[in-house]
Formats: sequence, C-alpha cells, structure tokens
Amino acid sequence: MRLLLLLSLLGIVLLVRGSDPATSAQFSGRKLLKSADGSYLRGAFRGPNDNREWFVDLTSRRKHCTKWHVEDHNGRVALKSAYFKDMYLRSSDSGFVDLVNNREDPSIIWIPVKQDGGKWSLMSIRGSWLRFKPDGNVTQESTNAEGQFFLEDWYSLTFAMQLLMTLVFLALVTVQATCSLSAQITGWRTLKSVHGTYLYADWTGSEGAKEWYVHLTQERAVEAQWHIEDHGGQVSLMSAAYPGMYLHASPSGLVNVAKWSLDQAILWTPVKMEKDRWSLKSVYGNWLRMKPDGYVALQTDNNDEETNDIQLK
Repeated sequence: MRLLLLLSLLGIVLLVRGSDPATSAQFSGRKLLKSADGSYLRGAFRGPNDNREWFVDLTSRRKHCTKWHVEDHNGRVALKSAYFKDMYLRSSDSGFVDLVNNREDPSIIWIPVKQDGGKWSLMSIRGSWLRFKPDGNVTQESTNAEGQFFLEDWYSLTFAMQLLMTLVFLALVTVQATCSLSAQITGWRTLKSVHGTYLYADWTGSEGAKEWYVHLTQERAVEAQWHIEDHGGQVSLMSAAYPGMYLHASPSGLVNVAKWSLDQAILWTPVKMEKDRWSLKSVYGNWLRMKPDGYVALQTDNNDEETNDIQLK
C-alpha cells in the first residue's frame, strides 16, 4: 500500500515537473505511433462483445485500429482510440497496457517526451515508460532505453504521395492495357454476333436524303466489312461499303453510321472477353448489342452474350 502511494506521489511530481505544454501540443492530433521496426500501436480485444478483454499490441499494417485521437491536456496527453469509441490507452500497476472506457481515470494520462532523431517516448503517471517490444507486445518499463517510437499523422504527406503515385501507376497501366487492346483489333474486320449474323451498314430513302442505319445479315458481304482504326485505347469503325461513314452511337440508344467529324460518338472502347470474344463500349457508357431479330442497339449492362460475345474476323 505504501509502495502504491509512493508511486502515485512520484507520478504527480513527474507530471508537474516533466510536462511541457508546447511538447504536448506538438504531440496531439490525429496520430499513429510507429515503432523502430515499422510496427504500429493498435487497440484490440479478446472474447465476446459482452465480455471484452481489452489490450494493445503492435501490427505491421496501417489500419483504422492503429489511429489515435491524441488529446492535449496542457503538457500531458490522453490517447483515445479512433476505432473503439471512448476507449483510452491506460497504464496499470502490473506493467501491462490496455484500454479503458473512463475518461476520468488518471491512468490514461501520459507525458510525451521528445527524443533525438525525431523519436518520442511516453511516460505514465507512475513514472514508467511505454515500451514496444520486438515480439509485438506493449508493456511498461522503468527505463526509457527501448521505449522510443516515431509519431505519424493519419494522412502524412509521405503516405499521400505514395497513394498518389500508386493511383497514377495503376492509371498508366490501365491506359497502356486499353491502348494495347485497341491496337490488337485494327484493320479490316467483320463483327459476328452470337447468332451467326454480321453487322452491316446501309441506307434507305433517296440519293439526296439518305437515312443511314445498321442491321444484321446472314451473309458476309462487303457491307459487313469494317475498317477498325486505333485511337489510343478507343477505336472507330468505318464501313467498307461506304467509305467515310463510321459506326455511331446516340444518347437515345440507337446505333447508325455517320460521317467522320469531331463527334466523339463514333469512338468505341474495346473490351476483350473470354475465348477471343469482344465487347464494344460507347462513349455514353453503354454496350453494342446484336439482337436475334437482326436489330442493333445499345444496352446499359454487359451481362449477356449479345453484348459480350462479338467475334472479330
């Protein structure tokens, strides 16, 4: 009992003498505590939800449970878990460190101490030091020799740059893959549906007032030939029978042919399916569909064989 009283008195003295408002202000905020080997302090529990045993340990990955709201208490700090509501990092008489749902508990108070090389230490109210052990456990030690760690923001500039570089890399890979697909299908082709019919272009009306359309035919005639041109990930399809007329999508879902222009609706994105089958996606985000009745239209999804089973011959 006397020992506990002495420790408490020592803790009060240390808190008064060792606390520095400027240091706690620098330590506070949305933080992660990272060990020298790259592991992060996290809060966790064992057992069922109605009888949880709280503890803290180290994990090698940045997760939501490794994030802490560090509260500034004028030279001292309290670390509240961002994942477990109102759970605070607590020191104990036995040397263990755990979480507690009691903001009034004095054991949740720590003194941050800035070390050399950008490292930090945390001293408990008992005068012991938070220690990150190599085996992943977290304890308290009487000395500060191995109790140092690095402090990181939740979203540090380094992490943000790494994330940005990853997204840029994935975008470049996607663009490169898409460009490669468009280059694969260039040249003179026919588009054969799953029903064995071929896409062709034609017109009705008079010579001076042509009404263009596309349809499906059983014959592999010249009207069913298309010249596919690569546009860096997208393609255009020019009719062999009517040079200068391109397969054209409309917002209403109709498909016809139109003259070359700056109209982006003549561009299609090829998507490779299984067994060398293809799909064509319009600039409106819907898909070329070859129907069994011979009609051609656009469809919002790509879930059936009439949109994703086009053969390029």
